[in-house]
Amino acid sequence: MPTTVKVPLVGQTMENGREAVVATAVEGQPAWLAPQPANPHDPNAIAVILNGRQAGYIPAPVAARIRLTAPIEAAIASVRVFQGVVRGFDIAVPKDLLNGRNLQPA
Repeated sequence: MPTTVKVPLVGQTMENGREAVVATAVEGQPAWLAPQPANPHDPNAIAVILNGRQAGYIPAPVAARIRLTAPIEAAIASVRVFQGVVRGFDIAVPKDLLNGRNLQPA
C-alpha cells in the first residue's frame, strides 16, 4: 500500500447537492480523484468524486503539484462532523502524486 498524506476537501458548499454528497462520507470509503483540465477557473483542478457524484475539489495549491492523466482511486482518510452531520472530509492522497509523478489509474 502506498504512503498517503491527508488532503482536505474544498468547494463542497459551492454548488447545490455537494453538501448532500459529503454528508454520506464514511472513513475508508473509496473516492475518485478526477482531473479537470478544461475547468475554466483552474486547469489543474482535481475533482473528488464520491458515489459517482462530485463532492468538491483537492485544494488548488495541492492540485498544482499533482499530474493526473486519468481518474485514480483514493479513499476518505477522516471525516469532520458538526452537529451529527458530516460536513467535510480528508482524502488519503498517495504521496507519490505530490512528488509530481504521473500515476496511471489502478
